[in-house]
Amino acid sequence: MSMIYVKNDEGYFYHMNSEAIRSSLQRLYNISTNNPTVLQPFKGNDEKAVSTLVHENAGNDIDINRNSNGKNDVMNNNFVLPFRFERTPFFIIDGFYLLPTVKRTTLLYDRNADCFIKILHPLYLKAKVLSFFINRARSVYLLSEDLISKGLKIPKVLAYGMFTKGRRALIVTERVEGSSLHELLIRKKKTLPDEMYINVINELAKLHNSGYWFGDLRASHIFISGQDISSFVDSDSIRRNKPYRLRNIAKDLAGLNHPAVPLGKDHRKRLFDHYTSKTQISDKDRLLRCIKKYTERRWGSTN
Repeated sequence: MSMIYVKNDEGYFYHMNSEAIRSSLQRLYNISTNNPTVLQPFKGNDEKAVSTLVHENAGNDIDINRNSNGKNDVMNNNFVLPFRFERTPFFIIDGFYLLPTVKRTTLLYDRNADCFIKILHPLYLKAKVLSFFINRARSVYLLSEDLISKGLKIPKVLAYGMFTKGRRALIVTERVEGSSLHELLIRKKKTLPDEMYINVINELAKLHNSGYWFGDLRASHIFISGQDISSFVDSDSIRRNKPYRLRNIAKDLAGLNHPAVPLGKDHRKRLFDHYTSKTQISDKDRLLRCIKKYTERRWGSTN
């Protein structure tokens, strides 16, 4: 599908000929002009940064409510978010919910267009230099189109572009259906049928067999709808596994090997064997050692 090009003083973007998306991005650029600190990088759990952000934007059409624990709760004006996020959104501004995440990323949900907008901040010298030579947003769009054409379940990129100031990449994706594995297994402690775990492993093996790895895979990035996987999100973290490195594969598997996932050792072993049969990995012992190493590094324990 051809993309429509739009440019203004704040930056430029391409969108899939959608008036809702065009309007969403125009409102976002207006926020960038009128409330620039809203889109500045800060870590989601940095209360000092949040307080500063709130103070600097007081009276600027931002709705914020503080609960009894002092945390930020969004006043959603009888609007129920169609998804569950790991942490509570901070506030609404012109229909956007700011979602807490890592410092290098600003993540928003636009309730009017029902889409997610991610802004990638080149915080460090290497990223800043590369931003002049690599169009990160376009790369993510082209990769997503290629992987979707191969049957991979990742969100469709509806628009992409860049804020001129700071050369911040901008990616707009569709909202996927269902609940995350983190919500189902860890927060609600539900038990899923074995077939669902097999489906997750099959999708992961499909990506690995295509020559890629996720880079930041975790249960909160996999969404389930009904009895099927609806999508793996955070697709801008997907990277080429070239030259091939077993440790990259192990990092993805360790990301799913959360100690709170209600699976015993025997069940995890069966899933591991299924994965290696799908990917034709012969050096199972080395892969297991790598998974143990990265599980300990990421979650502080092994299973």
